[in-house]
Amino acid sequence: MLEDRYRRDTRLGADASGTLYAGWDQRLDRPVTVKVLTGLERGGRRRRRFEREARILGSLRAPALVPLYDVDVSADPPYMIFGPIPELSLEQHIEHHGPLPLELARAVLDALAETLAATHRVGFVHRDLHPGHVFLELPEDGPPVVKLLGFGRVRAIGDAATFSECDDVSMIPVYAAPELFVEDESDPRTDVYGLACIAYRALTGERPIDLRGASSVAAAIMTLMRAKPRPPSELRPELPPAVDSVLGAALAKTPGERFDSVEAFRRALDAALSGAGKPSSLPPRPVVPAVGEILDGSYRIVGRLGSGGMGTVLLAKDVRLQRLVAIKLLHALSAERQERFLGEARAMARVSHPNVVGVHDFGVHQGTPFVVMEHVPGRTVQELLDASARRGGSARLPLEDALAILDQAAAGIAAVHQAGLVHGDVKPSNILVGPAFRVCVADFGLVHAADQWVRGTERVPSGTPAYCAPERVEHCVRPDLASRVDVYALGVTAFELLTGRLPFDDPDPNPWRTFELHVKAPVPKASEVAPELGGCFDPVLAAALAKDPAERTASAERLRLELSRAARTCLRRRETPPRVLVADADQGHRELLSLEIEELQPDAEIEVVDGAAALLEALERAPVDAVVLDLELAGLSTLAAIRARSATPPPILGFAADPGASDHAELSALGVRAVLEKPADRNLLALNLKRVLRR
Repeated sequence: MLEDRYRRDTRLGADASGTLYAGWDQRLDRPVTVKVLTGLERGGRRRRRFEREARILGSLRAPALVPLYDVDVSADPPYMIFGPIPELSLEQHIEHHGPLPLELARAVLDALAETLAATHRVGFVHRDLHPGHVFLELPEDGPPVVKLLGFGRVRAIGDAATFSECDDVSMIPVYAAPELFVEDESDPRTDVYGLACIAYRALTGERPIDLRGASSVAAAIMTLMRAKPRPPSELRPELPPAVDSVLGAALAKTPGERFDSVEAFRRALDAALSGAGKPSSLPPRPVVPAVGEILDGSYRIVGRLGSGGMGTVLLAKDVRLQRLVAIKLLHALSAERQERFLGEARAMARVSHPNVVGVHDFGVHQGTPFVVMEHVPGRTVQELLDASARRGGSARLPLEDALAILDQAAAGIAAVHQAGLVHGDVKPSNILVGPAFRVCVADFGLVHAADQWVRGTERVPSGTPAYCAPERVEHCVRPDLASRVDVYALGVTAFELLTGRLPFDDPDPNPWRTFELHVKAPVPKASEVAPELGGCFDPVLAAALAKDPAERTASAERLRLELSRAARTCLRRRETPPRVLVADADQGHRELLSLEIEELQPDAEIEVVDGAAALLEALERAPVDAVVLDLELAGLSTLAAIRARSATPPPILGFAADPGASDHAELSALGVRAVLEKPADRNLLALNLKRVLRR
């Protein structure tokens, strides 16, 4: 069975036949991509599509195909296991960086043409080509890696099946050949059209046909069948007129007027592009310093923290101030965007708030912009949600944790807004939770100055569709209300953390379907998804997710206060004073903790002990609502004993001289809710007491 061997981690998205997850093969200890049929996808038509896709992928061999490792169509749910895929889609790359340099475009199109030719040789047509199904990895050395997914709509050559499932404009495959809408037979020339659409997008940065103004499905289909794209050389003057002719022929509305094969189209396009002069080189990628190298004379590289669509993040040590920092090296930016980024970095450096990752420095390393940030060890909220889903099947956090995260994240976003900025990409993966449950807003790759947000400047909304405000979809962000883009995204995040699901989620792979839901779909009630919440949060979330920004919650700070007020109403008040047990061998620190807790929780009953044996004895005498202890006093065996003494063991707040040296995963499994630095910081102690003493 699926979960016995393959772990599902981060949801990557969906295509026409299933949902994709980054995962792990626990038997062979290697990363994989997991594709499953879930929920409503298990109907007969989609199951047959899933089975057909598995058979076809098992028979294909081509460099741009993700290898199929395993499949079980009879399991519940049915699943396929692929090799890992790159993180960045071609669509995302174009949105971040614009049209591809010619050499990279040719490499991508060559790989796709070779893979499609292999598909045609075994008798099938892909039929669903678009940049969101093409994934790129740009190694520091060597050629680009290109992978093609999206075989959910594949059909045998000659099959006349149409896209009958399209019942609104957002579901129409915008790169589909016209014959797919009129029940004509599809053959390799159908994929010539789709590959030409990708080529047009890659070379110009634009779509051949734009459907965003279409008012109905019928109007959109008529536009696809009749409209002609602008000549590519008008959009990118360095392209020779021969490219206009080649793409014009490949995008002909009638299949008989197109190239007979993808190989013929590729040869013609290569010849046309050779007239553009010397091809531009591959885009400059971050020149990543090696471990031990000193960046900018100040930062010794310790290791790599991660990478994604916007750049690579390194762990480094500031050799002057002797502290760890995180350095983000951004992927290639145009001169204009690089200057804007550095300007926003200067603005972010002026934001000083405990719930915002601090910006220490910024600059350019061998043509690559970088920003030096505070290093916040811990995990993102998305990682916490994924871990919760793996443990119990629900991507939902304990209510007190969710409220503590939202309270601090909203405070951080409010500080960003006070500096005149808009974060632009608020979501769980951009919110960090440190070991002492300090929450920080991070990743400022899409930050804007609020007064410079010009209407209509986003061709496609940047960021993640699931958290995108309606005004961004409709290209009508008002500078005076720009900060409410973040309020909306924070409202989506609040709904997700409180209920375990997104307010607007759809298995359709087309992001425009999600955008459509943000614009038109009514806001669901949190209490209908999670009845145990009651109705306390419903009006708060409805206001934060208002379609019209003028009617939305006015600020992140206001949303923070309203969530806090709703939480007080929702959570059951204590009938008896809380009992807190303090255990520390250091008499001075015991007294400090006792005084701080007494001031923070005046009604608390506090008992102080000085050893592990006394701690366990105190737990035997009476129930305890929280344990505050020095982790050096209580070893893992003592923590295990605390957990074993009750079906509902009390939450534990731990103190350590060096919290960073603790094994937080192991401590968390033993009931330690946070590890704070010794001596006690009043603000962090107050935050965590509030978390663990809520009911």
